[in-house]
Amino acid sequence: MMIGTLKQILQATSVSQRLGEKLMARLSEERWKQQLASYLQYEQKQYELWQYIYFLIAGRYGEKSVDDAVMDGSVNDLVNAALGNEIKKAMLCYELRAALSGAPQQAADRALERALEYGNLFVMMMQTRLTDQIQR
Repeated sequence: MMIGTLKQILQATSVSQRLGEKLMARLSEERWKQQLASYLQYEQKQYELWQYIYFLIAGRYGEKSVDDAVMDGSVNDLVNAALGNEIKKAMLCYELRAALSGAPQQAADRALERALEYGNLFVMMMQTRLTDQIQR
């Protein structure tokens, strides 16, 4: 079960990276770009951490795969997908933390907190975009 959850976290983190890159390329607002730059740095570190934990448990590195179907659509679609993916990562971290102990458990706790924080970022981004559309 833990290996399956780790695989899902690796995939979700890869999706986060791709969605963040797509949003960076398509957004023009500087404040969002700065936050996305931090997000992308964090996601890269998270991916490396989860790969390391996967390696310690499975004896090999996990495969990187991303479903490109999620990567198309409007900016609003990408923000919505990013929000959904952060919720998914939070749930996976919560599930995984119960199976871990020590430093890996603390890493899962921190990843859970950050997924919720970044989920909030995408909610704010969505609200701002919707407010701008309504005011036009």
